[in-house]
Amino acid sequence: MTEAVRRKLYAAVSGDTRITRGSSGKPQRQVCSGWTDAWAEPNVPKPLGMPYQHALVGDLLTAVDERQVESLLHSPAGQGVAWTREQGSVREVPQTLTDDALTVLGNAARITGYTRFGGKRARRMALRRARTICLPWQLV
Repeated sequence: MTEAVRRKLYAAVSGDTRITRGSSGKPQRQVCSGWTDAWAEPNVPKPLGMPYQHALVGDLLTAVDERQVESLLHSPAGQGVAWTREQGSVREVPQTLTDDALTVLGNAARITGYTRFGGKRARRMALRRARTICLPWQLV
């Protein structure tokens, strides 16, 4: 993946994706670009099915990537792209998720008065009670 595509992915929000058949003929969610916008125009013919669409445009898309044509660069991306803001190692990502979860559980315990984290039941009760007395973003 090129640095330009990586920057585009990090800058994207979920509304910046579109399902298109313009690259391969199969439905694929991609970060919006001039390419996806052009295939979404109402007066454009429908893309060919798989594998014919890719046979038609594959060389062009390869050239776009090789020459880094910024306006046409695209990448597959789900709506979860909105939560990706930086690159992390395989070790860092789960550790960050774990740390965030423990922070939320600790805040839930503090808010609800459940301070004992001895078992799953205590954590579950703290989180359940916290959901009823505060808004989700107050736990973070």
